[in-house]
Amino acid sequence: MKTAILIILSTFYVCAKAQTIQFIDKLNNLPVSYATVSWNGESTFTDETGTIVLGSGSVKQIKFSHICYNDTIISIAKSSQKVFVTPKSYTLDNVEICAKSCKKLKLKNVGLANSKTKFGFGGKNGMMMALYIAHDNVNETSYIHSIQACLDYINEKIKNRNVIDAELRFDIRNCTFQNGKRLPGNQSYINGGVVYKGKKKSGLKTIPLSHPIVFPKEGVFVTIEWICPGKSRNDVTNAGIKGTLQTSNVQTYTNESGKWELIKDVDSIKRIVQEYLNGKYPNIKIGLQISR
Repeated sequence: MKTAILIILSTFYVCAKAQTIQFIDKLNNLPVSYATVSWNGESTFTDETGTIVLGSGSVKQIKFSHICYNDTIISIAKSSQKVFVTPKSYTLDNVEICAKSCKKLKLKNVGLANSKTKFGFGGKNGMMMALYIAHDNVNETSYIHSIQACLDYINEKIKNRNVIDAELRFDIRNCTFQNGKRLPGNQSYINGGVVYKGKKKSGLKTIPLSHPIVFPKEGVFVTIEWICPGKSRNDVTNAGIKGTLQTSNVQTYTNESGKWELIKDVDSIKRIVQEYLNGKYPNIKIGLQISR
């Protein structure tokens, strides 16, 4: 009897200490899903309801981050609270939403989603990768209808590794330049991205946009982000993206710690390339479906 009472009291104690925070869009009162929340050197993502649960009462302050919202610092005042966050306000040059329907249009594939597979990139919770895709003809107006990606799902256990399911968020970003280098920007052309909701099987996937957008003349970055709400930032995820050696022009970038780097500049990738790929750098198999 004493053991049972102690277990019940211990469970109650843990529940009482849990801190639940939900993030709500200040303008439309909708939950903000898959936003980054960080504290004390740790971080996680909100779930589909915009909620996180912190298991310790020692967290006093957290930071909310999302590409479409202003960064917000929140002091934890009670075990359960709602936080209203403000969307960013900015103008994206040369981009507009159009009403073109793809049903009667001839779509063209651009990028590398349909290239031959020669390599695969594994994903980790919180990791991002991006591929730069140039405009195929700057003298004509093109419209982006969907994102394509060649995904690779794990169907077996990996020894000594915790493999978890992940949500995959795809986005189309602007280009920026730092020290003469082209990098993915911090502005989304599709309202923060699209979460893949299809079957978790390896192969070429098409992720349609809610509306076509005009293809910017300066090109775009297509990003993929691995998201596992409530899980460790570095857990290995059950979804990778395939790579190709079909092009010698390396336009793939990675971001594991808040900084974008061309994969040629990442030491861990350099070692793999030299040992297994004869010095050839792969690109991720991502692309776009466009029309004129």
